Amino acid sequence: MEYLTEEETAALVAAPNSATWIGRRDKVLLLVAVQTGLRNSEITSLCQKDVGFGVGAHVRCLGKGRKMRCTPLRPDVAAMLSGWLKEQGGRPDDHVFPSSHGGRLSADALQRLVARHVTTARRKCPSLVPKNVTPHTLRHAAAMDLLHRGVDLSVIALWLGHESTETTQIYLHADMQLKEQALAHATSSSLKPKRFKAPDVLLDVSGEAVIMPINQAIAVTESLETVGLKWLGGIIRESALSGNCRARQLPDYYRWAPLAAKETASASSSI
Repeated sequence: MEYLTEEETAALVAAPNSATWIGRRDKVLLLVAVQTGLRNSEITSLCQKDVGFGVGAHVRCLGKGRKMRCTPLRPDVAAMLSGWLKEQGGRPDDHVFPSSHGGRLSADALQRLVARHVTTARRKCPSLVPKNVTPHTLRHAAAMDLLHRGVDLSVIALWLGHESTETTQIYLHADMQLKEQALAHATSSSLKPKRFKAPDVLLDVSGEAVIMPINQAIAVTESLETVGLKWLGGIIRESALSGNCRARQLPDYYRWAPLAAKETASASSSI
């Protein structure tokens, strides 16, 4: 998946010539695209009535499935967009980013717009040279920027208008930096590993009586040649607990310990 780094995004936004009307339009369009992550059709269909300023500046768009969503604007992006709309004038139904003829930008025009400014940005940012940057790449750049800033994946899914977080998980797999950070947490601490010692008393055959469920008692003792089982009613002496023992009606829990010599001699052989 192709996306832009912060340096590449800055180079792309700086590429348009602000001295011309088209350059100012393109600069604001690129800035809004990489900050909001709007889809191509959502950007070109934005109207002036869809933009809100003041406290909680945002843009509203009708996304996939005809679902309306609001995307917040950073203060710097809101200021740039506000200045552009003041320059435009016009009516609430006019497009925010019109074509040179005043109509809606086509998908092809948006594609050429991005390609033109990527070519310019490559002169100052060589890392853009091998990348195939399209309008959709700007959407990926917005998502990756949010992810790097620690925004939760579910919030990013809402931000982009994804149906579920499963679609958004591609951004987790796309960034090697996040994987390297995870690997750093798993790096060896240079401590020598110690020999494993089971912390569970059920695995500690030290001669002291322990309590365990029947299924665990059978699992532990099946491999032994001779086993002593001590329960509440007395002592059971069995040879290599096998399938026969499974069929008997034994208590749910056993108190088990290796039998002493005297205890073995006096033990009963059945329940």
